[in-house]
Amino acid sequence: MTAATLSTKSPIVLTIAGSDTSGGAGIQADLKTISACGAYGMTAITAITVQKPSGVSAVWPVTSEQLGEQIEAALTYQPAAIKIGMLGNAGLANVVADILAGHPDIPLVLDTIIRSTSGAVLLDSPGVQALRERLLPRATIITPNHQEARELFGNADEAALWAWAKNTGAALLLTGGDSALTLAGDLRFCTDIFISSDIEHLTSPRVETQNHHGTGCTLSAAIATFIAHGFSLPESVQYARQYVQQALRAAANQSWQGNGPLNHFFAFGKPVKPETAA
Repeated sequence: MTAATLSTKSPIVLTIAGSDTSGGAGIQADLKTISACGAYGMTAITAITVQKPSGVSAVWPVTSEQLGEQIEAALTYQPAAIKIGMLGNAGLANVVADILAGHPDIPLVLDTIIRSTSGAVLLDSPGVQALRERLLPRATIITPNHQEARELFGNADEAALWAWAKNTGAALLLTGGDSALTLAGDLRFCTDIFISSDIEHLTSPRVETQNHHGTGCTLSAAIATFIAHGFSLPESVQYARQYVQQALRAAANQSWQGNGPLNHFFAFGKPVKPETAA
């Protein structure tokens, strides 16, 4: 293949998620992450949310027709991967499942959002059922935290989750940001559990910061982006976790009211030394 025939177009990642007023999570966090990780983001918005430092105060889902037309339009651009976040209700979850059934070859990263950190319900009970029955088995990988795993599977037991992964062929990354693990005295670590054909514990130092709003959205969007670049699933998980760690560290010293966002563009804005003549 000659240089003239090589494509310079960035891979496309479609994110199907809700809009976050604060810009720290949802569609806004996804687009920042996709861009920072070198891909081109397209969107299908499931809901408009009102989010303040105190949490989510309002949610307005779009209609099934509105969501369906957004997804169909984005799919004409042939995304290399799809990330799904907040769905809101069973009607929207079923629309997504119906459309994606016709595109089984596109890798799907499913962030199983059921409620916000502040406790606001972001997916109703029929929606959880639709998620469980129709979208989880279709996913390439799902990224629940411990609470979401308990709601979806009845518990967060590794053996039960491994049995589900083997039965469906989908991988699972049980995220550990909502749990505390103490190792080596006072050092605190965060352990994610990557479950596919094997079970792997992925441990890294916990970043102590209030600025962690949108961490789950960012992680799942980063995984989808690295998959779109052609990396294997284990590599995509590894690189996405590294990206989130750096974004959390870069945000740690920023001053925000309440839980602030990650610094998605930590690699940008650094001074560059001027070139000198040879």
